[in-house]
Amino acid sequence: MKAPARAADYVKCQPSTKLNYKRT
Repeated sequence: MKAPARAADYVKCQPSTKLNYKRT
């Protein structure tokens, strides 16, 4: 499972991980 290059796409795939992704 490869994560998209854009954060927007990443959030679309996993909204629950949005907080973790932004904080990283």
